[in-house]
Amino acid sequence: MAIINPDGLFHGERLARCSDQAQLHWVRLFAASNTFGRIELSYRHIVNFAYGSFHTKPTENELSRWIQEYFQNYLLFVYDAADGSTWGQWLTNVEYLSRYHTAADRRSPKPDEKELESYRLEYLQTKSRKSLKINRSYKPLKNTSNHNADFDGLKRDGDISQEEIEQEASCLDNLFRISDVSIPPETILDHAVGIGNGIGIGEGIGEEQKPSRKNPSHKAKAPDPRHSLFRESLEKYWIKKNPNGPAMPWGPAEAKQMALMLAANPTLTLEEFRNLLRNRAKSEVAHGDPVRRWIGNITKFSQPLDRYEKPMNGVGGKNHASVPLGKAESNMAVLEEVIAGRQRKRTFDEDGDLPTSEVGPPESRTIHAVPCESRPEGVSGSDGDTLGEPEGARGDGAPIPW
Repeated sequence: MAIINPDGLFHGERLARCSDQAQLHWVRLFAASNTFGRIELSYRHIVNFAYGSFHTKPTENELSRWIQEYFQNYLLFVYDAADGSTWGQWLTNVEYLSRYHTAADRRSPKPDEKELESYRLEYLQTKSRKSLKINRSYKPLKNTSNHNADFDGLKRDGDISQEEIEQEASCLDNLFRISDVSIPPETILDHAVGIGNGIGIGEGIGEEQKPSRKNPSHKAKAPDPRHSLFRESLEKYWIKKNPNGPAMPWGPAEAKQMALMLAANPTLTLEEFRNLLRNRAKSEVAHGDPVRRWIGNITKFSQPLDRYEKPMNGVGGKNHASVPLGKAESNMAVLEEVIAGRQRKRTFDEDGDLPTSEVGPPESRTIHAVPCESRPEGVSGSDGDTLGEPEGARGDGAPIPW
């Protein structure tokens, strides 16, 4: 909301011309405006927002009468929005308005700049009409023959004759003649007043003049035309990345850093700058940081960067290019071996194989006990012959046929 100036509240000329009721309710209506000093002139909106705690709320006629007084006394400019609603713009100094605007306030309709400026000029004209009229032009002296009149012979200690008064007044009238002003001779004698204008021209020889430090031919450097265009792109970037935050902070520090960046990159175009902003929007950075902290390094965002300011390769938004190729292949080989070992162990458990120690090469880690129908050639013994049973091979203690 807008800030109330105590001096204007208690001593403001425009507010003093309003009725007592309008002056009392001006505080609530002014405080109910948004950060731009705008207020929607809807009876339901104003009553619910500004008078929600009132037991007896003002009527619609009363509210309309007060707003009419504000408009007539150049306090509130009334205008119609494109959607048909009626709004009011308070005429106040920008220093009493907030520097940060909410998204809802930025969506409020703006008044027509030409009509608002015409309203301000009309107020300035009313102030001019109420000022004292002073004629500041002088009539030329018609007769200067009496400028060297000698007044030493006039009586100063006793009474002055009427003839002497008229003679002295005639001389003073020629010396101090002002347009549209007549001063009685007696007043001139009692209170001497002098008014004069003059121009003196002289030539001479003096000391050698030192050259001026200021170069008269030096002209102020014109502002970079890209400044305003780049700032608009920054505001769009800020709103997109901070939709629920305050307006983009912008002050002398941000403007200075922007000027330094433009001076360091004289060939940077608007499209190139927008592309840098797009890459920054995709990067893992704090998008709510003030512009002055990072605008000087905007050119490093030739591509999106991760949190370590390394280029992203587009795979899941992470940077895998920083891992050496040999190390990555070694890691994958170890991972495949672990997976294969677990798969073999699961298969051995299901088929009744005998898992042993995992130490050593894979072929020596298990002992396969495979039943067969025929005895290998060269092995004697009957069907009842058995080999020694490895400890723990069978839970029921039965021999293993070979």
